[in-house]
Formats: sequence, structure tokens, C-alpha cells
Amino acid sequence: MRLEVVQGYDHTPDIFTTRDFLLKQEGVSDAEVWMRGDAVLARVTVNELTFLSEVDLQQACMKKLGPNLTPRMIMMERAKRRAA
Repeated sequence: MRLEVVQGYDHTPDIFTTRDFLLKQEGVSDAEVWMRGDAVLARVTVNELTFLSEVDLQQACMKKLGPNLTPRMIMMERAKRRAA
């Protein structure tokens, strides 16, 4: 068996892809994605009128991005509309 050292190769998922995908979902106004160990985690702000849930967003990520870029946990916050 022959092993080679490959410099510059990173096994970390591209979490910017996950963030950009979450931000494109209807009703999402903000998204932060980070790594903790080998887990992808996210915090998402949605508008108060959306019916999206954490599970909906995880399933969408899994379908479009695959398991490596799907957040293991999504913390969701609902933004309130400001009174005029």
C-alpha cells in the first residue's frame, strides 16, 4: 500500500453552500451555519408568516445538498413584523 500526503485538502464541508441554500428558501430572512466537531449546525430566522419548520429545512437540505451539508440541528427564530 502506498500513502501520499496531500496538502491543502480539507475534509470540512463547504458550509457556505448550506448557508446560501438556506437563504434562498422562501420565508428565510437570515441564516448562520457553522461546524462543531464534524456536525453542521445552523440558526435560521424566518418571517412570522411562513409555515417552514426545522424538519422542512433539514429535508430540503438533505434532498438538494446531501448528508454532509445538511445541518444536524437547526435553531429557528421567527421574526416579528415591526408596527408602523
